[in-house]
Amino acid sequence: MRPDAEGKLPYLGSFDCAMKTLKAGGPFKFYTGFSVYCVRIARHVMMTWIFLNQIQRAEKKIGLSLLLKRYIIRSELSYIRYNIFTLLY
Repeated sequence: MRPDAEGKLPYLGSFDCAMKTLKAGGPFKFYTGFSVYCVRIARHVMMTWIFLNQIQRAEKKIGLSLLLKRYIIRSELSYIRYNIFTLLY
């Protein structure tokens, strides 16, 4: 936000900004540029889904999910043991 020539800011706060925007352009003014955003972000979303699918297939094929679950369970147990040990001593 930059002040005008008199040094006055255009908005007093976020609520004042929202109300002036609503009065100037109606409720659809808040969605300006949303369609362009959707078109731009769609590529990223599709690539993420494709990579996620490939990673899940690899996990099923190799069996990494079981190894990760075992590791998480072991780390949680060691964390619990550590906390119990510190509480007792």
